[in-house]
Amino acid sequence: MATSTISFQGVLDSTGSCKLSFTPPSNLEGKNCYVEVKSFGLSWTTAPASPQVYDNYLLYSSWPQIQSLSVEPYGAGPFYKKVTTTATTNVSFTASGDVLTAQASSTDTINFTVNMISGSTALVASAWSSEFAVGQYITGTNIPTNSTITALNQSALIITISNAATLTATAVSTKVYKNIVSMTTFDSKIVVGMKVTGTGIADGTTVTAVANPKVTLSSYVSSASPSLAFYANKIVYTGTPTGLDVGDVLTNANIPSGTKITAIDTATKTITMDNYLTGALTAGVVTFDQSQLSIPTTGLSVGMAVSGANIEAGTTITSILDSSTITMSRDVSAQIASGAEYIFTMPLSQMTQKLQVPLASLPYGGQSQGSPVLVNIPQGPQSVDFNVIRLDRGAVPSDAYILVLASFVDARSRPIPL
Repeated sequence: MATSTISFQGVLDSTGSCKLSFTPPSNLEGKNCYVEVKSFGLSWTTAPASPQVYDNYLLYSSWPQIQSLSVEPYGAGPFYKKVTTTATTNVSFTASGDVLTAQASSTDTINFTVNMISGSTALVASAWSSEFAVGQYITGTNIPTNSTITALNQSALIITISNAATLTATAVSTKVYKNIVSMTTFDSKIVVGMKVTGTGIADGTTVTAVANPKVTLSSYVSSASPSLAFYANKIVYTGTPTGLDVGDVLTNANIPSGTKITAIDTATKTITMDNYLTGALTAGVVTFDQSQLSIPTTGLSVGMAVSGANIEAGTTITSILDSSTITMSRDVSAQIASGAEYIFTMPLSQMTQKLQVPLASLPYGGQSQGSPVLVNIPQGPQSVDFNVIRLDRGAVPSDAYILVLASFVDARSRPIPL
């Protein structure tokens, strides 16, 4: 008779108990179904010569019709493993990065005269410059502080500004600030990409070009001679840090929390970050999160899911380097302490592959206890609980991984499509 099978998994804890819950699909609501429940212990290190019943484990269901089912070992596991780290490695390297302070002698400007009318934002320029641009700061008599250009009409020589003139006047000397500053003392460490802060500098401004003694910025300046600070998003490391990769999170007092590596140039030993330094870094110790974990690898396999302290959900083993090191699909989110506990579980799809047989056709030795029983599934979502209990309640040497199969067949002998 064809059946439709739902598989779900759990782990026996050290007391020999495990509770699993699942909700039958909505298309089973209100139907009488034959249900056969089987459970398999998949954590035994070697498969038994033939399937056999271990009657010291029983599986109970919240369905009163299904009680006292034996748990049977099967497979060459382990499909579940709990491991404790043996050591902590402080992964770090030494690096330097710049934060420079400097004074600009002047900001490049466009000088001209305008006619203005009190209360109007339209200024009529005496001459036109191809360097006029929306966003530039403009100053002059009767022009309010922090006014900027909001629109340009070259044919009419009209410059529209953000704040209205305070007086009617003609031939008023006016100055527009550009985005280029001349440095009082030029520093060759000022390079494209640096973040810039200072008087008259908009948030998020960066260096876009450098030509001694001039520095071009990504936004317009509102000060005639601003005091500036330049922050690098690159650091230069010494040595050869093992395990350093793009995407690793860097930690240092002068590196913002959560900063990640975006590029590594091994030729120049330069790391590019997705944030800027908050202070100068001179031969500073920088730690980094990585995808490697120092842990005994016996019984582990590529593809196993990893869970534990500082491990992101969905992380899996991508490679096993040696008897004490694995590489994971995602970096740990913080340094890991010695003695931390980690759990490794094999996905159901890989478990099927490893057993080399469809889960629904696994042999079962549960005698009459595994026979189908008739169950009426009520209307509405119904969560069904299954409890696996070791009868003597003794300690389990190592946590046992349990697979439960629930097979549904319509009471009219028609398979239920799940």
